[in-house]
Amino acid sequence: MQFSHSRVNTFENCQYQFKLRYLEGLDVIPDPWANDALIIGNALHLGAEKGEKAMLDFYFSRFWAIDDAHVHEAIKLTALLKKLREHLNGLPG
Repeated sequence: MQFSHSRVNTFENCQYQFKLRYLEGLDVIPDPWANDALIIGNALHLGAEKGEKAMLDFYFSRFWAIDDAHVHEAIKLTALLKKLREHLNGLPG
């Protein structure tokens, strides 16, 4: 068995957490930041293809819990989608 500061600290704080993480190999799935670039980019791309509702549904579905930061990012996404559509409609084609 390996020893490290984090393993010993986890064992001292919560032996059950130590068992789950280091003996069973389970870990917590991290919740991404509200402004995660990959999620924002994918949401905006989906919005360009399928519309605002699909974009916002996708964005909010990526998180375990929604707080003010997520709402602010959704507002920004909506504004960006509007600008993107204006830009695309203005292109010669």
